[in-house]
Amino acid sequence: MTLALVSPLALTLRTPGWETKKTEEIPAELRGKVSAQIREYSIAQLTISKALREAKKFDEAEKMLTGIIGTNDKQSWGYGRLYFRRELAMTYEGKGASIAD
Repeated sequence: MTLALVSPLALTLRTPGWETKKTEEIPAELRGKVSAQIREYSIAQLTISKALREAKKFDEAEKMLTGIIGTNDKQSWGYGRLYFRRELAMTYEGKGASIAD
């Protein structure tokens, strides 16, 4: 029998409420790895949303970004990351420009 290696992020994502956990709640020996993996995951999500916007799939990009950001009342894991808000604004601009055409 072989043991599969599971990343710290995968373990974190399996835990309900992972997106609202504070840094102190993650074991100290995993904080660096989890932080790096979350950063990489964020970049991947941002790149996907940019690709959707550039492909003029504005509704899909908007849905993805609003899910990442959340609302003022129910904040999601990307709420404090300004690059997601900037991408959402660019999506709205692209969507508006395509309507005018």
